Order: sequence, then structure tokens, then C-alpha cells
Amino acid sequence: METFLALIMTPLMAAEILAGEYMIARCFERRNYFYLRFFGSAAVCVLLTVWIELVYYLITGEHFNYGTSAEAADIYFKIFYYIVIFGMTIFCVWFSFKQSFILIIVCCSTGYAIQHIASSAGMLLSVATAGLPSPWLYVAEAASWLATRAAVYGTVFAMIRQLRFEEEFYPGSKKHKIILCFLAIIAFICLSRLSYDDPDRSLFAKIAEPCYAMLCSALIIAVQLSMAKNDETNKELLSAKELLHQEREQYFMTKENIEIINEKCHDLKHQIAFLREDKSDKYISEIEKAVMIYDSTVKTGSAVLDILLTERKLQCESKGIKLTVVVNGKLLEFMDEMEVYSLFGNALSNAIESVSSLPQEERHIALKVARLGDMCSIHVENPYKGEIKFSEDLPETTRDKKWHGFGMKSMNRIVTSYGGVMAVTTENGMFSLDILMPIENK
Repeated sequence: METFLALIMTPLMAAEILAGEYMIARCFERRNYFYLRFFGSAAVCVLLTVWIELVYYLITGEHFNYGTSAEAADIYFKIFYYIVIFGMTIFCVWFSFKQSFILIIVCCSTGYAIQHIASSAGMLLSVATAGLPSPWLYVAEAASWLATRAAVYGTVFAMIRQLRFEEEFYPGSKKHKIILCFLAIIAFICLSRLSYDDPDRSLFAKIAEPCYAMLCSALIIAVQLSMAKNDETNKELLSAKELLHQEREQYFMTKENIEIINEKCHDLKHQIAFLREDKSDKYISEIEKAVMIYDSTVKTGSAVLDILLTERKLQCESKGIKLTVVVNGKLLEFMDEMEVYSLFGNALSNAIESVSSLPQEERHIALKVARLGDMCSIHVENPYKGEIKFSEDLPETTRDKKWHGFGMKSMNRIVTSYGGVMAVTTENGMFSLDILMPIENK
């Protein structure tokens, strides 16, 4: 029985490390024939550990196990051996997932930390069951193994199931990740071997060492998860910055186009007045009517809002949408121009998208900006059909999967930066967006 247990302990450890690594890497893009690659390479890894232990037994005449020798040569061999096992598990993950090698190592070190916590917890329980007779000792060790693995792996999975390790969106964290991986290898392999392989250590040491190992491993996991969360946040921030950059470019392009259109319209009106001398009133009236649609500049008191609303009005005209605007643009003087463009641009784009699929008679949008005490009130409403899904009290957009949800998040970020609040309601087929911001908050 002891021979069997000694033979399966290290292969079992390799399988546990692979399980922890899979928990972290499961969200990565997979290579073709993923299951064949992962489980095939994992089986080879486990079989190699069995083969190495058999060779070790044939050479030394001893079973490969924890705490069997304090000799330096044996300890150094075990350190090298566990590094080899860790390297094989890294290869299994790299062979199965399409991700950078640095990120693979980061995730594998986190997976190893999960296994190290479970292993240390099992060793701590084994101290309490050390005095049991042989049959019950094996039962107790098996029960403690199952309990610790279930508890540790289940807890960690519950913590990370919504978290994704991003592909280094934050370059500054790359060096920190590499350093943390080396620290993890030193803590999990080198230091643990130097302590566990001393069979003469005291009972206090046998209790303190697993506790210390679990604390270090938990700290490394917490730091890794925190860095992953930071990368995810930076990804959103970069996406929001890219959206803002695109909106800025669109604003200047729209401003230039509208100025050109208005200039041409002005010239055309003079030319039409000249053509009236030829008494071609019928044809001239038709030309004048066609030209006037491009001379529909909106005047609100806010230059940036005038440009945006003029653009959106032309867009609504082409789609047969009635846009009603009651806006006091001077109330928005406390806001940055680009933030005004982004806020109203997103709001109107969402409204236009929503009503474009409705029957002609139902296509209407209302925009109102008014003073409400010391607050600037912004109200946008439009009819809609279908189901609107909400996430974190904000509606999700399906217009562009790449920028899924960033429009509303960007609007909410702008509003909250001015100390305001934003609310969305859907009632009786009417979508309403309401914003309140303090005017004096410059």
C-alpha cells in the first residue's frame, strides 16, 4: 500500500497543477483539436512522472516521497525534478491555447499556487491524523485529500469564474508579472523542498510551514488576480479613449463639412435669385427647396451642439425621422466641448438606431435641455420595440460588438464626472434618458 501511495503522489500532483492551470486558462483562445492536445499532453506529462519515479526507485532503492531524506544531493534533485514537472505543465497549456508565452507562464504559476494551497492544507490535516493505525490512516488521508482539493479548487473557481486574464493591455505590468512568476517558483518549489524534506523537523514546524505556505500562495494568487483585474480595467479605459478619439475626429470633420455645405448653399441662393430674372419660378422653387434642406443649421447657443444637431438633423431627414429640439445650449457652458459632443452624440445615435426600424409614423425623437433650479436637465425620449437588456442599470447596445456597451458607459462617466446622475426608463414602449447635472460645477 505504501509503495502504491508513494508511486501515485507525484503524478497526482502534476494532475492537480494541470487542473489549477486549466481553471485560469479556460477563457483563452484554444488551438485546433484542443481536447486531444490538452488531455493527450497531460497524459504524457503524468506518465513521464511515473517513469521518472520508477527510474529513481531502481537507482536509489527508495520510494520518491516528501520528507524522506535531508541529504543535499537528494533535495537538489527533487527541486530540479519539480521544476521539470512545472515546465511540462507549462508546455501542456502552451500546446493547447493560443496565447503569448509570458501570459501562459503567469497563468501556470497561478495554477501552481492553487495546487500548493491544497497540498499544504492536506499536509496540515495529515499532522492531526498521524497517530491513527494503518487502515484508518489511509482512509483519513484519502478523506483529507478530497476535502482540501474540493474546498480550495471550488473556492478559487468561484472567485475567478468572471475574471479574464487579458493579453497585456497594460504593458507596465509585464515586468511585475515575470518577477511574480519567479517568486512563485522559488516559494512553491525551492523553499518548500528545503523545509518538507527534513524528516526530523519539530511538530510546531510541521504545523507552521503549511500555514506559511498557504499564506504565501494565497497572497500570490491575490496579486495575480488583482493584476488581471487591472488589465481588464485598462482594456476598457483604452477602448473608451479610442472611442473619444474617434468622436473628436468625427466632430472636426463634421464641423468642416457643415461649414462647406453652408457656404455653398449661400452661394446657390444668390445664384437662384439671379436665375429668377428668367421667370423659371417653377424649376427654381424646386431647386431652392432641395437646397434648403442643407441650410438647416440649428442654433442653440452652443457651437458644438449646433454642429452635432445639424448633422443629426440631416441624418434624421434622410431616414424620415422627426427630430424635435428644445435646447438652451448656454446651460452647457460648464462642460468641455468634446464631452458635450460625446454625450449628446451617443444619446442621439442610440435614439436614431432605435427608431429607424419602426414604421414611418412612429419615427420621432425629442430632445430637451432646460434649467431646473440650479441643475441642467437633459431629456431624450423615443419609441422603441422589442426587448432592451440592461447591465449595471444601463442598456446594452448591439450596434457594434467591438464597442459593446461603451457608449452608455462613456455617457455615465461624463455625467458622474460633473457630479450628475443619469437614469434610463422604459415604459409603455417609450425609452427615456434623463440626466441632471449641477450647472455651477465647472
